[in-house]
Amino acid sequence: EFTMFLIEKIKARRFTLSNFTIRNLRDKSGAELAQAFAAIPAGVTSLDLGCNYLGNKSGAELAQAFAAIPAGVTSLNLWGNDLSNKSGAELAQAFTAIPAGVTSLYLTDNDLGNKSVAELAQAFTAIPAGVTSLNLTYNYLGNKSGAELAQAFTAIPAGVTSLNLRDNYL
Repeated sequence: EFTMFLIEKIKARRFTLSNFTIRNLRDKSGAELAQAFAAIPAGVTSLDLGCNYLGNKSGAELAQAFAAIPAGVTSLNLWGNDLSNKSGAELAQAFTAIPAGVTSLYLTDNDLGNKSVAELAQAFTAIPAGVTSLNLTYNYLGNKSGAELAQAFTAIPAGVTSLNLRDNYL
């Protein structure tokens, strides 16, 4: 029912989409999210899934949903999804499923500073190797010492050439 609504909404548009925003996913299962994401038009390159309480889903549900994101998506915005509710292992499971073509990943405002250094490192290691721009704005990373952050940041993929740490009270 939700997927059909989304598909009809997409078909009703008479212009080419490159940026796509989806909200109100709070009560959807991983399977429903995967079905909806699979229905996103092939021309979409930027997908904004911010503020959808995805942190309330299991790592397996997130992995199932993220795996269904079309391969043409190069920018994935996951801001404000309470991802700090997930363990490092669950975040790693979810991040591993992000399509390899994603080059910009926005993890803004997910309170990741509340994770342990080991959990941050586990999650960062699973970020797809193709990501070149990583946005960690407003994650309270200032809760960690410089040595702890250095340890966690060594797990960020080597291909990341742009790292945004603004508003982390560092």
